[in-house]
Amino acid sequence: MDSPNSTVTRSPSPVTTAASSNSTEASHTALLGPCPRHEMLHHLPNHREHTYFRSVLRQYCPDVSNLINIAPLAIREAEDCCNKSVPIYVLLWANVPEATLAVPGIYVIRPLINIVLHNYLYRKWFRPYRSEIEWGSFFAKVMQPRDFEMGFEPHEIADRVAAMSASLCTQVDVTQRRMREIDSLDETERQRTIRELEVVNFHNQDFFVLQALFRAVAIVICIEDYFTAAGTLPEIAQTPVFIVLTGIEDGLSAPILFDAIADKVEVYHFGETSKAARTSLGTAVDFLMGLEVRETLAGGLKPSEAPSAEDYRDCFLRHEGSLLTEASKLGWVGELPTGASSRWVDVERYLEWSGLGAELDAGCMQRLEDLQWRALRNAEREGAEIKPRRRKRVTLSYAKALKYI
Repeated sequence: MDSPNSTVTRSPSPVTTAASSNSTEASHTALLGPCPRHEMLHHLPNHREHTYFRSVLRQYCPDVSNLINIAPLAIREAEDCCNKSVPIYVLLWANVPEATLAVPGIYVIRPLINIVLHNYLYRKWFRPYRSEIEWGSFFAKVMQPRDFEMGFEPHEIADRVAAMSASLCTQVDVTQRRMREIDSLDETERQRTIRELEVVNFHNQDFFVLQALFRAVAIVICIEDYFTAAGTLPEIAQTPVFIVLTGIEDGLSAPILFDAIADKVEVYHFGETSKAARTSLGTAVDFLMGLEVRETLAGGLKPSEAPSAEDYRDCFLRHEGSLLTEASKLGWVGELPTGASSRWVDVERYLEWSGLGAELDAGCMQRLEDLQWRALRNAEREGAEIKPRRRKRVTLSYAKALKYI
């Protein structure tokens, strides 16, 4: 993870600087056409941030039985596990049908925790004009496994999560291996593989690396722990979580020990194959970010070889929201600069984080969070139950919120 640049700051207030999706689009359109080089180099990384927000917000909801059985994993999901430091599993209430998760008191909880968790993690991790977001780099991949049975003791849950995470990593390995071999297949097998892996774009898999830290550890959030006994919601950083050590340490620069946070651990749970520590989300994230720094310094959080200019060009061309296409709209002539797009901005000229990415973070994402909080309070006033019950599905969905991004 890149260190923060002290000269670049975020906008002072997410509320006062909030911009609607319409104003974001207006900012985008205003730049179309010839403009100074420094403006283009400021706009292009922000365009990448805009498309990146959507990919980070996507919640993967795998079926647990499929994970255990090593079913084919779509290449998009496999790549989305790469270049991240930790999987975060948000476990829903036990034995609750998917449709039941959309009732008053419940339908607001799922999108609320998604949005609040995303905003918290992104603002902790992202450093304007410094953090590299090429090839899906981010701190965590958040998943909400379906059909995960919660009627177990904590040490049994830790073992099940460790097994599930190991199976997911195996699926990623298998999918990436099949992608690397795809050009050697005959046309019939090639087309079958493309269908099974849901291939849309052919990316260089050398730059999608499943990190050793991702295999070794996981954060587990049980959704009921997002509530206090009184039914109110704590600050997201105070939410109790489990840090689960899977027992897989291959590729790490050193073993993972809880010594650094021992005074902040509520209790330890020892499973047959795993070890878990009960602590707060804030402590867990800080702990994992420290390990991320450790592995980066040891050379473990990056592809085996540095990307070339051509590799970056391939990334900019084929990634969702092609930067080359966007650059041509702005009147850019010639090749784009080399290296990560986040480093193109002149930080002496742009002292604050601004543009599409900043507007989306301060405007749309903050507004989505505020709207979900309001919906929860309305549900509470109407006497909605905190615990789920079987009821007719309502129309409000998290997917609709994504349409505004």
